[in-house]
Amino acid sequence: MADNVTVDNGTGTDYGVASDKITYSGDADQAVQLVKLVTVSGSEGSKTATDVTTGVQYVEDTAITADLGQGTLVVARRDDSLSTLTPVEGDAVGLRVDGNGALWTRPVAGEVSVTDGQVLATVYGDTVHDDVDSGNPVKIGGKAESTTPTAVADADRVNAWFGTSGQLMAGVGVPVTAADAVANTAIVSPLQNGAGTTAGALQTASVVFNGSTWDRARNLPAFDTAVASPVRLGMQATAQPDQRFTSVALGTAANSVQAWDVNAADTTLVHLATTQTGTMTFEVSADGTNWIGAEFRDVALDLWASGTNVTPTANKVYRIVTNGWRSLRARTVTTLNGTCALTATVAARSTVVNALDSGPAPHNFGYTPWFAGADISTGTTTNIKTPTSGRRLVVTKVTLGTGSTTAGLVTVWLAASGDTTVNLGTDDVMFRGVLTPTANATPGVILDFPNNPPVGTVDYLLKVTTAAATTLYVTARGYEIP
Repeated sequence: MADNVTVDNGTGTDYGVASDKITYSGDADQAVQLVKLVTVSGSEGSKTATDVTTGVQYVEDTAITADLGQGTLVVARRDDSLSTLTPVEGDAVGLRVDGNGALWTRPVAGEVSVTDGQVLATVYGDTVHDDVDSGNPVKIGGKAESTTPTAVADADRVNAWFGTSGQLMAGVGVPVTAADAVANTAIVSPLQNGAGTTAGALQTASVVFNGSTWDRARNLPAFDTAVASPVRLGMQATAQPDQRFTSVALGTAANSVQAWDVNAADTTLVHLATTQTGTMTFEVSADGTNWIGAEFRDVALDLWASGTNVTPTANKVYRIVTNGWRSLRARTVTTLNGTCALTATVAARSTVVNALDSGPAPHNFGYTPWFAGADISTGTTTNIKTPTSGRRLVVTKVTLGTGSTTAGLVTVWLAASGDTTVNLGTDDVMFRGVLTPTANATPGVILDFPNNPPVGTVDYLLKVTTAAATTLYVTARGYEIP
């Protein structure tokens, strides 16, 4: 119960102050003033007071009603640089704010950090790997570069590489380089973005495996490296290797057979390893069931036969025409006195070349036609035609005309540059003979090679050598090949 205390107001009316007796700091009957919180409103001289009917101080863990009404102002200390305080852990400290009155807070370690005034937060997606997709995707960024970035060390962290228009750069193949023998580890490389403003078609370069590394695939003119302007066919070159079958034994009894699949080869070579009495023949089939006599050639004798029986002779080689046929077989006609060992080799052909031009060379690609001539009046060696470096001469025609009345030995041949000595049996000699012009007759020679023309070694020249000062008028033509 309050014990009111009167306050002397001098000449005015005294005031009564509400007080009470309490024990304070161990002293009994200590008078303390009782203060009542009110809110004051109105102007000077007519102010009114209203009791504060709600709490202004709250105990921790006590609920606060929705209609709070009043509260106590919280005061904090301004600390712009957030300096270290003297109190130690467990001491009471005041709140601190920055120059804008914003309360300083510290994020949870490992989740959010602040560096140079920037808040760095660890962000997680809302769907784990391999779960059904949901929510909105988190965008990713990278570094835009129009050229290949500098390589970093293995296991380093790197930026995602984007083009200048925002396209993600991807490794899709081996870089196109003027080199073969590309290692397996170099097959993947980045795709450049060019100007970075428009999308373009993906360009690829084919490579083929050579057994250990990868080489560039060639088209037909690509083998023609010495020609300044080869025909650009844009067609890949293909070739089948000859296929050699394992040796087999043809049986002794009549109608014993050994058969081979010829794989669309033009011809097939069959080598006989043993001599036997009796006869055999070669047959071809379009379906593997019905057989007819084959057309074949005795290679050593250069004789062609069709449907003919032959006696097995050791080291005989026969070339059988198999173009268009499915299978080839050897068949015993009359009993042999022993088995005959046969080895077949399928002579493959380039179907691409045949499809383009099946006529005689020179074809319309891969060849460089040439013609040349010279007038000779001294007994010496004259170079008629020099090939392009790294290529070979094919001679299809040579004409020799004479003048004056001086006879002499004339040799037309292919030889290396600087070679002036004809070696018969070693050098490729196309003509060698004495021409004897007279006042009434000037003999000449025409050398025409429509089939199997002479082919020189790489960089060999076409030459004419005269043993005397015979006047010669020489013309020649042909083509160059790689």
